[in-house]
Amino acid sequence: MIRSKARIRGLFRVVCRSRLTDAFKWEEIFPNGVVNVGLDDLLETYFNQLAQHANFYMGGIEGAGPVLAATDTMGAHAGWTEWGDGGGADDYDEVTRPEWNPGAAAGQQVTNVAPVVFTGNASQIVSGIFIATDDTKGGAGGILWATGLFAQGDKNVDDDDVLEVTYTVTAADA
Repeated sequence: MIRSKARIRGLFRVVCRSRLTDAFKWEEIFPNGVVNVGLDDLLETYFNQLAQHANFYMGGIEGAGPVLAATDTMGAHAGWTEWGDGGGADDYDEVTRPEWNPGAAAGQQVTNVAPVVFTGNASQIVSGIFIATDDTKGGAGGILWATGLFAQGDKNVDDDDVLEVTYTVTAADA
């Protein structure tokens, strides 16, 4: 008999560099929490033949000391604000939320084939990353999949800093 205690979990890796000098500034590796609507969407898609989402997109979580909750959705996340949505949609250069482009699954995990890039366009405090199915900066549509906060606390992201984000989802025994 096969007994599995499979658990879905993810891990973000964020590297910050200066776009002007390519100098390394900081790195964070931290886990995410998959929110309730994300888990429901996974089950509906796999077991109830809901249409699969064509794309997933990353966004940043800004501000000092945000609070994440399993009940967060893209339309309601009272404990945090999206980077680029807290007073200026131009806090990073990309016009939309950048796409997370995963490679093929292997070894019960999937990760993006190239880092997702955010280019800072103003000095901000960034606290974490989220993944959703809609690319609209500041948008409330789509399904929120997962959220995660930097393990070592909030970070300053300056004009012309580049964040390179890698995200790996694992479905492995607990």
